[in-house]
Amino acid sequence: QIFELFLRLALWVRDTGVRHPSLIINFDQTQVVMSDNSAHTFDVEGVKQVGIIGKEEKRAFTAVVGVSASGDVLPTQIIFKGGSDRSLPSLNAPRRDEASKLGFLYSWNPATYWSDLASMEGYFEKIIVRYFTHQKETLGYPEDQECTALLDCWSVHRGKAFRRLVRIRWPWLRLRYIPGGTTGLAQPCDVGIQRPYKLSIKKSQLQDTVNEAVTHLETNEDASSLKLDTRIGTLRDRSVAWAVKAYHE
Repeated sequence: QIFELFLRLALWVRDTGVRHPSLIINFDQTQVVMSDNSAHTFDVEGVKQVGIIGKEEKRAFTAVVGVSASGDVLPTQIIFKGGSDRSLPSLNAPRRDEASKLGFLYSWNPATYWSDLASMEGYFEKIIVRYFTHQKETLGYPEDQECTALLDCWSVHRGKAFRRLVRIRWPWLRLRYIPGGTTGLAQPCDVGIQRPYKLSIKKSQLQDTVNEAVTHLETNEDASSLKLDTRIGTLRDRSVAWAVKAYHE
């Protein structure tokens, strides 16, 4: 199935006269846990009931990362669960200005922190199409030059509503799907991007925890009173700096 995908891409490159790898991009979605709730804690041995702080709520967001075949890194889309812009990081969040200059896109979904049709349309319109349009202008291609987006066969991606949306709004944009069960072999973003991306974010999260603990210990003699700030608003604002650092790395 991977070989057949390769042949379809090769045929498309030949028939459409594509001469530059920047006209092919791959993007993928990955879950980023903001507060990793462990199933372990310390308590007196033998007690019958042990409370796990934060176990009842999973705090996470979706990062949509993308790269072109020429090696360009596309701006990241960050999706939070919520019903308005108040569900997004504040404008005063650390490195928010830098994220805006890089073209980061922040979206919300009322049902879950995963992409839906509206957030996918926003990603294509403000990131993918803008990148392709700039590349075609720079490289001397006509406006209607076909470009390809390589994506996984997730239900929203395969849905008739999404495919119809792309066909109507951007008839020059072709969708090519990673065969099911081959993501770990055939998807560039899954193989080469997401692992170092999430590792960078974990390091940033750890550094924030260390900084918070050290600050407490330096200003308060009672170490037992240390309580890390895991409020959702705090974590959302910190996530901007995490994502910017991971983008650069």
